[in-house]
Amino acid sequence: MNSDSLDRFLSKIEIDDKTGCWVWIAGRFKDGYGQFSCEGEVLAHRVSYLHFIGPIPEGLHVLHNCPSGDNPSCVNPYHLWLGTHRDNMEDKVRKGRQKSRAKLSLEDIDMIKHTYGSKIMQQGELAVVYGISQAQVSRIISGARW
Repeated sequence: MNSDSLDRFLSKIEIDDKTGCWVWIAGRFKDGYGQFSCEGEVLAHRVSYLHFIGPIPEGLHVLHNCPSGDNPSCVNPYHLWLGTHRDNMEDKVRKGRQKSRAKLSLEDIDMIKHTYGSKIMQQGELAVVYGISQAQVSRIISGARW
């Protein structure tokens, strides 16, 4: 980010002395995330991470960990962390930003893999026990899901 872009970026934040959050006061998406275009990035928290912390490896997301709780408008680079898609989905559910649609817990997934791998049950039997389709069991076992 060049100095003009950095000045423009910094002019769009207010620092909350109580929380340490850098609150984005410019344009926001409807979910509350800041909107800032710089070098192709449009999410302000990603731009902040890129500038102050460093590159975001392909396939990773920039997630929030504000001490005061969920604050999607925060762009403080020290309140941001990198995570996988799974980390992002679990974080959203934990913060109440998305309802979990999963019928299965992570423990269920592990048990399905263990039970099938140990030849205790066949896929069809596991499907009945867990209330899912045999095709879903197959995707779990093959690693196509989870």
